Amino acid sequence: MSIEIRILEERSIGRYFQATALGYLLGTLPVTLRSKLIEGFREGSISLNSSEVTQLLSNLVSILKAVCSAKRAIPTLYRAGKAPDSKLLSTIAPSTPLEGRTLSCDWLVKIAPIVQQSASTPIDVPMFLRSYVFSKYRDVGEVRGERINAISLYTAAAGALISIIASGLQRGEARYELYIVPDTSLESLLSSHRMYTILHTISVESLENYIRGLLRIESLSFDLAVLLSIALHVYNATTQVAGMPPLVGLYNVFEKFRIICVVPQERPLVAWERPLMLTHIFEELERSKASNLLQRLYWCAIRASRYSAEVTRASDVVSQCITALFAYIETRSLDMLFSCGASAQRVTDQFSYLCRDSVKRGRKDAGEICIAERDFADLTKDIARLL
Repeated sequence: MSIEIRILEERSIGRYFQATALGYLLGTLPVTLRSKLIEGFREGSISLNSSEVTQLLSNLVSILKAVCSAKRAIPTLYRAGKAPDSKLLSTIAPSTPLEGRTLSCDWLVKIAPIVQQSASTPIDVPMFLRSYVFSKYRDVGEVRGERINAISLYTAAAGALISIIASGLQRGEARYELYIVPDTSLESLLSSHRMYTILHTISVESLENYIRGLLRIESLSFDLAVLLSIALHVYNATTQVAGMPPLVGLYNVFEKFRIICVVPQERPLVAWERPLMLTHIFEELERSKASNLLQRLYWCAIRASRYSAEVTRASDVVSQCITALFAYIETRSLDMLFSCGASAQRVTDQFSYLCRDSVKRGRKDAGEICIAERDFADLTKDIARLL
């Protein structure tokens, strides 16, 4: 008997979650099944036999176990609509209902054996799959009566867990979730296994920790904090972890993926999205032999946040330098870099005084303060390499 995975429409973020799960799977499947997934995704429906579904679900469970052990981020579920998301998802496996306001990886792993039996069961589209920018698709009225089958919903839910990179981020009074998804082009699907392997590596600092660290700099824009964090994580993973694909092999591949920022209110709201523009950053830093600049900016951000009461301008200078870096890469303008370098030197001088005074007074954190001085001094040198 044929089992159909229905691909959601472009105006649904669920389509991009499905692309995430299926794209990641491509790197684990034999050629014939891989070809079926690619062609079926393009046509909007993937028809599989029972043994193919068994293999797909088995591989997807293995991926979920690995991904969920590498991060803490989980998608929010919603109560708006005709029924709560958790209730709709529980329709996949009525004997094992999903509880709470978040999508559980353990639950998806547990119900995988049941999914094949209930694969064709029709289910209303949950709210967490409806949000998308420039669309009224999340309105209940516009999707009333729209349905999806159980295996298609399971695939989308798995993709949401794979693609989320941070949750519970706080800026002001708002809370945010971040996702990285393929743009659904063939190249993005074929590159997904490499991309998500890098994003979920646990041999370096976690991506979410980088994001949280940079968000402490309140004057730094949210999207630049996220983009720099991803760049730093990708650079460290590909250069420090054995077996990772070389960074140069991913040039112009990054841009086939999107960062999507969701505000989980009563209903999901896409706050912004942008392509994963990393290639030009890496190319420029490599050309200038300034690849350490990414890590340097991060450490300066951590030190600036920690000693903001004693070196009051440090956080603003870090924000200024990060903004200057991206402005330079986009426009080639040197003005902001010159200003950044001068400001970083002034912060270095302040930390230098604080370092000497702390050593003299025997402060327990004197060593940390002196490291901050060196970090900002090295930042001025790294910035100078770009000039």
